[in-house]
Amino acid sequence: MITRATDAATKSEAATDWHAADEQVMKDAAFYPITNPQYAVYHATQVHNANFLPEFENFDPTNVWLSKDEQG
Repeated sequence: MITRATDAATKSEAATDWHAADEQVMKDAAFYPITNPQYAVYHATQVHNANFLPEFENFDPTNVWLSKDEQG
């Protein structure tokens, strides 16, 4: 498809061939997820303000605080 696009006689033919090549490349592209949307995260009941950050698959440790009466 790329060879056909570079050898096309008109810009219109080239555009059509480049579009077809682009679609095929995206169909053939490998996909490897770097995060797991089903990742289970838990925190203890004494942990408060545990804001989950999906890009890190963890809680933001800078915003967490613990209940004073529930240490252990």
